[in-house]
Order: sequence, then structure tokens, then C-alpha cells
Amino acid sequence: MENMNSLKIGKVDFIESDLFYEEKNPKKSQSDDRTWKIVKVLFFILCFIIFLEFVIYKYIKPCFSIPKFDYVGNASYSEEVNNTLKNLNYTTWIKFDVDNASKAIKANPSVASVMVVKKFPNKVFYDIKERHPVAITFVQDGDTSYPIQIDESGYFFPVDKQKSFENLPILSGIPVEYIADGMSVPNEYRPLLNQISKIAATDSSYFACLSEICVVPKSSGGYELVLIPAQSKTRVHMDRSLNIHSLEYMMVVLDVIQQLGQTVSEVDIRYQSVSIR
Repeated sequence: MENMNSLKIGKVDFIESDLFYEEKNPKKSQSDDRTWKIVKVLFFILCFIIFLEFVIYKYIKPCFSIPKFDYVGNASYSEEVNNTLKNLNYTTWIKFDVDNASKAIKANPSVASVMVVKKFPNKVFYDIKERHPVAITFVQDGDTSYPIQIDESGYFFPVDKQKSFENLPILSGIPVEYIADGMSVPNEYRPLLNQISKIAATDSSYFACLSEICVVPKSSGGYELVLIPAQSKTRVHMDRSLNIHSLEYMMVVLDVIQQLGQTVSEVDIRYQSVSIR
């Protein structure tokens, strides 16, 4: 028993001496802590450098480069507009002026409205709404005449040679001496354009039966209309109420005249009555 107790006591004394040695020698643990702190600092510095490079190349550097253009909505003018924007006075995305870009795009008479938006870091988006013609008229230029389109608001703009305007009615008699930028028809004729637009929105084939819509000023003020059918030599006088009902009524009257076999030069369907000449 005495031998066993002496062994236990010796073992305890040995453990206590190791703890005492570690407490009296802290240099190793302090060195490990310092090394770990240095590793952490280097790691965070490396992460910060990587993040900074990402921000610079992803956001800051593109701001000082040439902007990239993209369209929203109608893309028929995208190539033309891109060329217009590239010719503006700017060198970087930051110096790109949205107002000047909008004015340059709207200089195209076929553009009704435009919205230009800069999107960080180097994008420029634009949304264009083009003018939709409702009628064609002819303008005299010296000894020659050329067609020009009119939209619902009465704005004149050039004919697009790449598009067909077979179903657009020819509108004559509106006073147009010359065409200038931003020019439109007088206000008193705009209700007529609105009526034509409503007919076209319902069924543009109604205009296939018309060769021309003539505006005839009245001596007392205002105007009336003379319709020239495409398949008849008879001129049709009517008031300012141009709609699908009046066109159908005109076609019925012309059909009756054709069935009677009479030669009629003019038909007057004003005032809810029919008279012929």
C-alpha cells in the first residue's frame, strides 16, 4: 500500500510540475497568437484588394469608357439612332448629355417622342415612338410635287420609301405652301385627321374605295368634303362628318346609280338627302 501511495503522489507531482513549467514559459503561446493575427490581417487586406479591383473594373472604369447603347420598344430606328448618338460631342459615359441626345433623336421628323436614360455604369437606353401616318398629301416644289405623310396630330413628315402606304387616303385641299421642321396642319383640320384615324383603326380597307379626299373651304367659313371614288368618275359631296357610316352610305348610292345605268358627274349626300347632277 505504501508503494502504491508513493506512485500516485509521484504522478501528481509530475503533472503539477508540467503546469508550472507552462505557466512560467508563455513565449510559445504568445508567438502563436501573433502569427494568427498577422495571417488574419493579411487575409483581410487581400480580400479588400480583390474587392477594390472588382469595384474599379466593374463600376468605376466603365464610367470613363464609351457608353453602350441599347433600345427599348421599337427597334426600327435603332441603327439610325445609334449613329446619331455616336456623333454627339462626348468622350465618356459620364459626359454623355441625355438632353442633347433627346434633341438629336427628335430632329428626325419621323420620331414622335423619345426617352433617353443613363444606367450606371455605362449603359444608355432609349425608347422611341415613331409617327404613324393617317393620310398622304402632296406638296408643290416649283414644277414638281412630292408626297408627304400626315399623322393624327396633323404633323407633316417625309414618306418612308421602305414602307407601303397603299391603304392611306390621299388628302388634298389643305393649305400647305411649304414644309418646314415641326410644321403641322391648321387646327381646324385636325378633327378630320382624327376621323380618318378612327376609320383606319376599325378597317383601313374602307379607303381602298377612295381615290382622294378633297377639302373644300366654304365662303362662310369652315370646310366641306368632296370624295373621289376609286372605281367611279362620280364626285361625292358630303359634309364634315367622315365616318364608316357615311362611307357605306356613299357606296350604296354609287351602287344604285351604277345599276340605273345613268351618267352622273356629281352626287350630293349632304343634309341627309341625295341629289345628283
